[in-house]
Amino acid sequence: MDKKTVDLQTLQDFAASRGGVCRADGSADPHDPVEWTCARGHRFSALPQLLMEGGYWCPECFPTIETSSQWDWDEIAKQDPLLRSVHVKD
Repeated sequence: MDKKTVDLQTLQDFAASRGGVCRADGSADPHDPVEWTCARGHRFSALPQLLMEGGYWCPECFPTIETSSQWDWDEIAKQDPLLRSVHVKD
């Protein structure tokens, strides 16, 4: 992300693509933390660049190697449009 700022609409559109909300008041530096809320209501602070380019999202919902087998992929995919677009049920 080479831009010096990311406009508010882009931030909001990205958050909506994950079923969440961007809490920024306006444009943001992609390298400065912004407040977000995921579809499950978890509030967190993260860099727009990390989320938009790195594929990360809510740290409470995001599976780790240790928890991925316990993660309810079907339920989360119902709330996260981006995950739903790639989630394949067995």
